[in-house]
Amino acid sequence: MGNNVRKDVLFMDFDGVICDSFLECLESAYEVYFNLNAGSRRSKIDEDVVRKGAEIRPFVLSGEEFYYIPYAIENGYQISNQFEFDALKKSMKSDHDRISKEFYRIRDYKKLNETSAWLSANKLYQGMKYHLPALIEHWDFYIVTTKDESSVVRILTYNDIRLCQSRIKGKRVGKSKNTIINEILKVSGKDKGYFIDDSIQNLGSIRNDNVECFLAEWGYVDRSSISLSGATHFQILSLNQFFDRFLQGVEA
Repeated sequence: MGNNVRKDVLFMDFDGVICDSFLECLESAYEVYFNLNAGSRRSKIDEDVVRKGAEIRPFVLSGEEFYYIPYAIENGYQISNQFEFDALKKSMKSDHDRISKEFYRIRDYKKLNETSAWLSANKLYQGMKYHLPALIEHWDFYIVTTKDESSVVRILTYNDIRLCQSRIKGKRVGKSKNTIINEILKVSGKDKGYFIDDSIQNLGSIRNDNVECFLAEWGYVDRSSISLSGATHFQILSLNQFFDRFLQGVEA
């Protein structure tokens, strides 16, 4: 391993970049759906539901928004782009607080009472458990996420990865990713930052010419996002390309 610590800042999203929490979130979202809506319950989330849910997943930006996946599936909505997803979300704006409260109530219950199952359902992407410690050590490293900080710490710790909670900027911060990234760069005095996310909306929100943005192709990214990223000069990285680029000169 090299001895030189990177001077630039590496910002990484968590869900869809470091951790694949899709199935765990989908299961919680279905519980919320059937708690809030009268109707028969599914005995299990089958492959067809997972497939349909994965097609909608790229348009979800935060945990509670997973609710709109079962809502769309169970009510026959065809969601094929961000506009259609946002339109469905907007049509239910008056229910947002109720949905959010119930989603996080269920998540908190699982974290407290079904801890082992919850942790094992939040799987790290292939290679992350091995390579993430080197990234943390050799970059000025931050996780910028809509997930709550304590959950990120617990998932990382479960995978034997140590990261100070002050380096995790999540739900508790209550700021946009653009604001968080710019504030960190300003305070640190660093000239350059790199941001990895699987959401074209999050990447497009960054307003700083000194932040180079990358679309994580291994996350939940739809084809329209990939096309748009090329048009706006965001670079697309596969998981192997990400490791090759950001571990260059770090691991030996």
